[in-house]
Amino acid sequence: MNKTMNRMMSIVFAFALILGVYGNAEASSSSSLVQASKIYYVNPAGNDSNSGVATAPFKTLAKGVSALVAGDTLMVTGTFNQPLTVSKSGTASAPINIIGNAAVLDMKGAQASGIKISGSYINITGFEVKGTVSHAVLISGKNVKFENSSVHHSVLENGSGTCSGSGGWGSAVKVMVGAVNVTIRGNYVYENCGEGIGITRGVNTLVENNTVRDNYSVNIYLDNSPYTTAQNNTVTCTGIYLRDGRRPTGIGIAEEEYAGWGTQRHDINVLNNYVAGCYDGISSWKPEMTSGKLINSVISGNTIANGIRRSIVIDSVSQNVLIANNTIFAAIVVNYPNGVTAQNNKIGNSIPPTVTQVIPHTTTPVIPVSATATKQPSTPIPTLVVPASPTITTVPSTPTVILVVPTLPAATNTNQPGGSETVLDDTNASFVYSTGWKDIVANNAYNGSYKTNSNYNASVTLNFTGTSFSILYTDGSLYRQMSVYVDGVLVQTIKRGVSDIKHQQRWDYPAVLANGAHTIQLVFLNGNGTFDAIIVR
Repeated sequence: MNKTMNRMMSIVFAFALILGVYGNAEASSSSSLVQASKIYYVNPAGNDSNSGVATAPFKTLAKGVSALVAGDTLMVTGTFNQPLTVSKSGTASAPINIIGNAAVLDMKGAQASGIKISGSYINITGFEVKGTVSHAVLISGKNVKFENSSVHHSVLENGSGTCSGSGGWGSAVKVMVGAVNVTIRGNYVYENCGEGIGITRGVNTLVENNTVRDNYSVNIYLDNSPYTTAQNNTVTCTGIYLRDGRRPTGIGIAEEEYAGWGTQRHDINVLNNYVAGCYDGISSWKPEMTSGKLINSVISGNTIANGIRRSIVIDSVSQNVLIANNTIFAAIVVNYPNGVTAQNNKIGNSIPPTVTQVIPHTTTPVIPVSATATKQPSTPIPTLVVPASPTITTVPSTPTVILVVPTLPAATNTNQPGGSETVLDDTNASFVYSTGWKDIVANNAYNGSYKTNSNYNASVTLNFTGTSFSILYTDGSLYRQMSVYVDGVLVQTIKRGVSDIKHQQRWDYPAVLANGAHTIQLVFLNGNGTFDAIIVR
């Protein structure tokens, strides 16, 4: 009996011990979670040997960031000449929060960036960033929010006070390759010597409620980045910075070529923005790859109050693109109409507000149903709600004017024609040049010289009589693509950029024209053009 009771008591004791250990472990785990959500403080008057509490703050940003784990918050006050670099990550339920309270990151031209985020689940708000050499804010992480901050007078690699426009340059706020599910919201981005907000190979990016003004290059640049939405932004240009003698484009949709990335300019939405005073309001540019298109995209509900040249221009091949419910100052220009639907756009020059005033929008953006199946990111931005598209059954009583470039007659032969040839050197008086062309002496060029031009959209035009032609040009690592137009129609985009300078590179028109008068125009949309001679047959 005693042995039985002793055995039962031992079992009960052991079970109680197990429960106690488990209970203590659970309590310990719960306690550690509570303790993990801490608030740390950083101030230039602090000391990195401090505990980081409000009364004993850290001194450096690096020390403050090093203390953070998922769920923690870092409060930053004061002015710093050191970058804020965040490579660690929070979680979906416990992000890392970094909050600026009158916090200034002034790099004084000594640091490439002011904020660099490569971690995930990071929220940053309330900073002033200025004086960086390149990208002021550089984001390559996932599930990142950058909000309620100002970024100005940065990208000094391209000038200070006066932007130079030579070579490449960064963006004030850059979302780069590797970034997924990024929100850029409520920021004031102005007077930087590069793009204002640049999205380059980001995936699922939301750019909303920002004020973007007077940056040297495109104010909002959406470059080869799928599932990107720019909405409810105020974009203005007053002529403070001029690139190649003109103001920047308000919102640009581009498809530059990047090794291993391909063509991913699809599911781009530009909704309910206010744009004024810029060279072009909203523009979709030609891709750098021949297979590039603008696919499954919407430009809707925008007000483009005024500008220097065009309100909305689509200069790319398109597939399932809708332009609807916009209030604009000039006719929409669509150079490749197939795949584009324009409806309910109001055109007029009598929009009264000044360039700094935001117009309330009452129209609901119309989103078309995707014509091509594309893979949606697994974690979409939760704040972006896209309404379904109603079926288009009527044509508006005042349709949008679409300017259409005529189609070039089909070539009758792909062989080079016979007959005499005439070589017209770049110095020939028959050529009409845009501004900015310079003569370069080079022994290996035709007749010992050729011309260069760094201006965006530089051009060379020739009127001739004949049936075919060839182009001679100089190639090199700094030179960009050359678009060849015949009688107003794009027939070829010639890619350039070999590692070494090569003169008298030749491109032959691959068809036979009707014998008579024709016009050749070479356009260097991205600048850095070269021209040597044209051979007319």
